[in-house]
Amino acid sequence: MIAMTQAILKPKLPFLSNESPDPLKILTIIVLRKHSHVVKPRDVRKFYGYDHGIATHIGIILNALVKAGLAKRLNNAKPRRYFIKSWVADWIVTYGFRCFRKLHCPHINDCPIREALKGVIRRED
Repeated sequence: MIAMTQAILKPKLPFLSNESPDPLKILTIIVLRKHSHVVKPRDVRKFYGYDHGIATHIGIILNALVKAGLAKRLNNAKPRRYFIKSWVADWIVTYGFRCFRKLHCPHINDCPIREALKGVIRRED
């Protein structure tokens, strides 16, 4: 009963009020609001409420960054923690995955983050 009351009283966040939230937008918010470069897929709970599908998708995105050498897996046990390199975290906060939406990105032709996530994220190119 208490959890249900808290869920009713908890205001909806205005930037996440749409029906199907964007995992890239949520990952940008997580990196922006955390004070370290260590990110867990479970951090979705703090900023959106727990949605297993989004947490899984963020885990897939972070694994793609690890395979490209842009992040590092700190532990293999769950919950996995990922260390995002500082320039990648700065890029995520500054540009917010704009190159997937054909907006300004300094590396529009040869963006390493875009190349790493090309097979994971389905966006208009």
